[in-house]
Amino acid sequence: MVNSKSFLQNFSWTFIGSTIYALSQWLLIVVLAKFGSAEVVGQFSLGLAITAPIILFSNMQLRNIIATDSVNQYSFSEYYGTRIILLLLAFLVIIGIVLIGPYDPIVSIIIILVGLSKVFESLSELTHGYFQKIERMDYAGKSMIFKSLSSLFAFSISYIITKSLIIGLLGLILAWALRLFLYDLKITKLYTNIRPTYKNFQLLILFALPLGFVSILNSLNTNIPRYFLERVGGLDDLGYFSAIAYILVAGNLLIRPLSLVAAPKLADSYQNNNKKKFVEITLALLFFAFIIGIIAITIVYFFGDLILTIIYDSSYADYNNIFVIIMIGSIISYFTTFLNSSIVAAREFKKQPYINLITMIIGIVASIILIPRYGIEGAAYVTVTVFTTQFFGSISLFIFTLKDSKD
Repeated sequence: MVNSKSFLQNFSWTFIGSTIYALSQWLLIVVLAKFGSAEVVGQFSLGLAITAPIILFSNMQLRNIIATDSVNQYSFSEYYGTRIILLLLAFLVIIGIVLIGPYDPIVSIIIILVGLSKVFESLSELTHGYFQKIERMDYAGKSMIFKSLSSLFAFSISYIITKSLIIGLLGLILAWALRLFLYDLKITKLYTNIRPTYKNFQLLILFALPLGFVSILNSLNTNIPRYFLERVGGLDDLGYFSAIAYILVAGNLLIRPLSLVAAPKLADSYQNNNKKKFVEITLALLFFAFIIGIIAITIVYFFGDLILTIIYDSSYADYNNIFVIIMIGSIISYFTTFLNSSIVAAREFKKQPYINLITMIIGIVASIILIPRYGIEGAAYVTVTVFTTQFFGSISLFIFTLKDSKD
């Protein structure tokens, strides 16, 4: 029998783990900016931008599905086997893109290594979905802390000594692989079978495929401005834009852990036909996002240039207006994150790809119009446009879900 933790305990561990992880990933950018250059930041950001949509599609949000699988529709071993196959295919796609893409050898290797690091990260993430399901987020929190400290140490030391992003990424991969095998799978094995099985492989993929399309479109919507900016302004502009945008992950230090902990509660409320509680939890989450957003935009508006100078250097402070614009978009995205958590918990996600497809089309059109004319500032405006479109689509789907449940 699983000894579940309380809501407060689960939130605390999720918050601590997510906070330390987000800070560690941001510090990787700081290390590159401080000891390298905007171009190196751009190389790393390009690797993330190219690999993220592919890896996220292969993930098919199986973490959210297993976490909200309150009726045990599929076993962990089936989820695990499915993810392994999909990740292998995803990694082959990344290699194929590198081979046919217009990238020099160094950038090509960086892209492949970033993709490999995401493979190990994705496997660990699935175990965290199981921890979330059994309401033992203390395991996930400890895993995130181990991952954060080990990867930051391995990456930073490797890069500072060698000044090679490739060596730094190798250190990162080693740290994440050790975390997967020495902790995540070891703990999961205490509660369930971790041997991959493929009995319901096709059924599980068909069930999760809509969320795969949601994930890849979400990622493309985030990264489309980066693709255009890299083509128009080069790796330097991409480096400045990405470094500034990454600071905004600070808001997600509270948003993401709360959405993860709330997901099982939302799923239970909906499956038990307690729509009142389902709506109350969602509204509480949205109000929390509003408060966090107001605090964040106030800090950035008054102290943005100082923050950029302290974190990076004075050259980044010249882009404080970009900081403010992207923060506005990020606040809108916080609302969307909570709405999507409720939609997934209600298992009503087949219509999400349409919303994200519309968003992608709007993002591409906005990028074509704004980025060649306004450069980095244009990319910031595209980001706001994308987040706003996603928000209106998600709130429409959430309302539809509530009306549909009454029929």
